[in-house]
Order: sequence, then C-alpha cells, then structure tokens
Amino acid sequence: MSVSLPEKHYYTIGDVSKLTGVKPHVLRYWEANFKLLRPARRYSGHRKYLRQEIDVISRIKQLVVDKKYTLAGAKREIGRLYSTEPQQAPTGKNVISAIPVLQEIKNDIEACLNLLGAEPKPRQELLDLK
Repeated sequence: MSVSLPEKHYYTIGDVSKLTGVKPHVLRYWEANFKLLRPARRYSGHRKYLRQEIDVISRIKQLVVDKKYTLAGAKREIGRLYSTEPQQAPTGKNVISAIPVLQEIKNDIEACLNLLGAEPKPRQELLDLK
C-alpha cells in the first residue's frame, strides 16, 4: 500500500499524520513497538520520516485498522514482510557451483592488480579454488 507523497526528502510527524490518517500519538506509540519505525531526529528533537517509513506506517495501518490485526500479529507480519535477517550460508551443491564464479572474480581482481602494477599476494590459505 503506497501513499501519494509530495516530493520531499523528509517528512514531519504532522505531514505523516495527514498523509496516512494516523494521529501523531499513535505514530509515536508504533515507533516504540516496531523496530522498522526509527525516524531520524533533527538537532531540535523533531522526527524526520523517510518515504520507506511512511510505507511501513501505511502497511501497519492496513493491518491494524483495516484487517483488525493485534499489534503482536502486525509485528509478526511486518517482520515477515520486511525481513532483514541474512539468508543462510550456502552448503553442499551450492558451494560447489559457486567455485567457478569465485575463480572468475579472483582472476578479474588479479588482472586489475596487474594493470595497476601491483603484485597480487598469494592467499591460497584463505581460499583455495584450484
């Protein structure tokens, strides 16, 4: 769900309240409950919201107000939608299939070092691709 936003770099809490229809005290409460809502602060302490945070607020509003989720349910859904956890490291067949790509990258780096006149240092103990 995307809100039509005027062209600005930052939005005040009043701007966000008008754009999303969520009262400022509710926005402050959601900031305390959702890790994705951490607007930057000006030196005066005023909040500066980015477009991405307004999108998150719109999504939270859709879940809590329109779909009647509890805050805990909305947290789970937002966490799932905006997951920032790194993916698991590749294992088994994925590692074997990555070796040619890594070898090509290594060769490209060595070629760049040769162009710059730098001598590549042998690092076989860290990554033996042969």
